[in-house]
Amino acid sequence: MKLYKLKDVAAYIGVTPNTVRNWQKQGKIHGLRLADSGRYWFSQEEVDRVYRQFYGIKED
Repeated sequence: MKLYKLKDVAAYIGVTPNTVRNWQKQGKIHGLRLADSGRYWFSQEEVDRVYRQFYGIKED
């Protein structure tokens, strides 16, 4: 499973890192918090899901 940093998720979707943080607090995107760094990482599947939802792309 490939994981992405918050700033990379924001750049991919086209929003600010603060927007991704807000979405995370609101439960709109789910990340994995790594104990050693305390930072959140996001799976490819989750990033793709949020991307499709943000841009209104329906899944086939």
